[in-house]
Amino acid sequence: LTPNIVMIMGQVRLDMLAGAAAWGDGSRSGFIALLRLFVLGNPILLGTLAGAALSLSGLGLWAPLDRTISLVGYTAAPCMLLALGLDLRQKLALALRRAEGHAALRQVWLISCKLLLHPLLCWGIMWLLGISGAWLAIGVIMSGTATALVATVLAEVYSAVPEEAALTAVFSNGLSMFTLTGFVWLFMRLGMI
Repeated sequence: LTPNIVMIMGQVRLDMLAGAAAWGDGSRSGFIALLRLFVLGNPILLGTLAGAALSLSGLGLWAPLDRTISLVGYTAAPCMLLALGLDLRQKLALALRRAEGHAALRQVWLISCKLLLHPLLCWGIMWLLGISGAWLAIGVIMSGTATALVATVLAEVYSAVPEEAALTAVFSNGLSMFTLTGFVWLFMRLGMI
């Protein structure tokens, strides 16, 4: 439920920043257009609300339908990863063909911020707040995780240099194996985990 809510809020915010026509001038017709675009036209929101209502009602689904939906659900993640992988491959090829000095510098900067600066900043803030031990280690490790593929999907939807977003996702995920292992090793040496 939480990722769906964050995704919906992210979509709305990105459309606001892009100056979506649906925001209108605040009139009644603008509000109806907003409702149609962001509520009735948002399958993630509608599916989340329908699932929550069905769960809270306690009715459940008809057993054969439930089994069929479960089977489809089990195939969703592998199919999504395959589709993202194929799309990512195309974007990476394009990004590497277009790569210039500035693109490489941006990648180094973005990945350094995400995998090193962000966890160190988190460590400092949590330490100042008096958090220590395993909770501090968990927070730092979570903040140092790599860029998710959702960034690539959103970059594609909003035409915000999707090739570079794909490159960042791939490189940061590859390098995070080393940085996360390094943070875990450091916390073990410090006796925090």
